[in-house]
Order: sequence, then structure tokens, then C-alpha cells
Amino acid sequence: MPLHVLAILFSAVGAFRLPLRSSARRIAPGAARRVAPLGAAAIFEQKKGGAALSGPAKKTLKAAEKHLAAVAALEAGLEARTDEELRAEASSLKSELSALAPDAEEPADARARAFALAREAAWRVLRLRAYDVQILGGYAMATGELAEMATGEGKTLAAVAPTLLGALRGRGALVVTTNDYLARRDADSVGLVLRFLGLSVGLVEGTMDPGSDERRDGYAADVTYVSNAEL
Repeated sequence: MPLHVLAILFSAVGAFRLPLRSSARRIAPGAARRVAPLGAAAIFEQKKGGAALSGPAKKTLKAAEKHLAAVAALEAGLEARTDEELRAEASSLKSELSALAPDAEEPADARARAFALAREAAWRVLRLRAYDVQILGGYAMATGELAEMATGEGKTLAAVAPTLLGALRGRGALVVTTNDYLARRDADSVGLVLRFLGLSVGLVEGTMDPGSDERRDGYAADVTYVSNAEL
């Protein structure tokens, strides 16, 4: 079963949502016991005259911008390479990343190489180049955050780079959509970028018989597109 799962949320605001954290409270003796709610680290801090990014959000954004600069620095070199050389680079990177322990974080340079590869491959295959903001959103997903993007901001393309990074770990990557139509659409469109780099792309739909070879093959692929109803 693939272990990397990417979640792309729909929101009116494009921003980083930081991980949930518990907010424990003291309970006085004899007082009614209540379940402490989970609170999310705030994206914005309310201040006099408006709002500003919170400290944790600033830290995430600063790291993402450093990553973006590293990706941009690799772009010219990849533009000069042939298609075969790009696939060889993806294969070499897969050998490096698959050797890491399952819970080990990818080195920053390897993460940047994967993102740069995805950006260049998407341009060659789809004639679509990920905007900087899509690279930033992809970084959030690749590092365990959630990326919130509004309709039309390019969630599908933003997910290609972190999907590639997860798949190159050698343990599979799941891209979860809201329905079978979107799963098939993405597998047939941006899935071409991943196939171009030598990865296998699978699709799991609700109409597939449980236990069928078709379903097993879908999950066994390097990248699997699937709806949330199937999980």
C-alpha cells in the first residue's frame, strides 16, 4: 500500500495551514469533564489595524521560499538536458531517496532536484510551467503541511512535484481526489508528466471489483490516483 498521501483542500484563500495541535486544559476537582478541542496553529494573527502572518506561518513560508530559490537555481541546467537525461536523473534520484529510512526526511537538495525535475517535465509534456506560488504550495504538502488553494489557483499542477518526490521514495504515492472523474482526469493528464519521468501511474475507481487485478495493479503503481471514497 502506498504510504505518501497528498491532500489538497478547497478554500477561498490560498495559504499554509499548519498541523493541528492539542490544547489541554486543567480540570478542577469535581468539575464537569470536557473534551479539550483541537486547535489549529493560526495562519494570521489579529493585530490593531488588520492581520499579519503568525510566527509559525512565517517560518513555513521562509523555508518554502528558500526551497523555491533552490529549485529556480536548477532550472537552466535541466532545460539543457535531453528527455533521456531527465529520466536518468529521476532514476538516480529514486536510488538515493529509496535508500533512506522510511521515517527519514529527504535532504533539502534532493527535494529541490525533484521539484525542478517535475517543473521541467511538466513544461515539456503539457507546456505548463508551475508558478512560484504552486512550488510553494507543493513544498507545504511535501513537508507534511496542508496547502489550501482556491478554485483556479492550480491545485492539480501544484501537486505534481510533491507527488514525484513521494513516489521517488520507492514506497508509492497516493493522490486523493473528491471523485472518480477527477481521479481519472488527473491520471490521464498530469499523470503523463510522471510517466515521462519513468514512473508507473495507476488509477483506482469505485466501479472496479474488490480484489480484482485491475484494482491491485492500480495500488501497486508508483503513483495511484484515487477518490477519498475508496479510502
